[in-house]
Amino acid sequence: MIPYPLSTGPKCGDPAYLNFYCNLSSGQLNFTARGDTYRVTKINPGMHTFVIQTETADSCKSIKSNGNLLQLNQSSPFHVIRFCNVDLGNISSTISFTGGDEVEIGWDPPPEPTCFSSSDCKYWPNSSCSARIDGKKLCLCNAKFKWDGLKLKCTEGKNSRIAHKYGTICLLRVVFCF
Repeated sequence: MIPYPLSTGPKCGDPAYLNFYCNLSSGQLNFTARGDTYRVTKINPGMHTFVIQTETADSCKSIKSNGNLLQLNQSSPFHVIRFCNVDLGNISSTISFTGGDEVEIGWDPPPEPTCFSSSDCKYWPNSSCSARIDGKKLCLCNAKFKWDGLKLKCTEGKNSRIAHKYGTICLLRVVFCF
């Protein structure tokens, strides 16, 4: 099962997270980034992370020699947390890469889900399908509720529609360190 907001198609998950492909014949989930495809080995919805497999362990050794990391678009909601079983916050010139060919990737909390009609918001209690000033329709939280992208629901608190009216949404990039 692929957790929201991760997406494998236009009517599944959030469109900004449409980097996944499920091979129906093998059942294998893949992640695509800048034209390359990687096998997904784990998804941890609670930590908003997943693990992909690089082609060879030699990829890990090449980081030390030329600094190549998995390249993700800056506008992408995805960010590399660990490469080759090494916490990126601890990389130094003396690192020895041993036995790792996996990359751990985190994803940013999503904004409110997109919608076309009120029925699209049925899985998002305390919300209704409304258009922002730019015309984009979202399941916006009702009065006395605000969107919580980590919990993926509208929670009690100040309504976020005012922020949408003026287009001033601030998202906090959360990186979990292990």
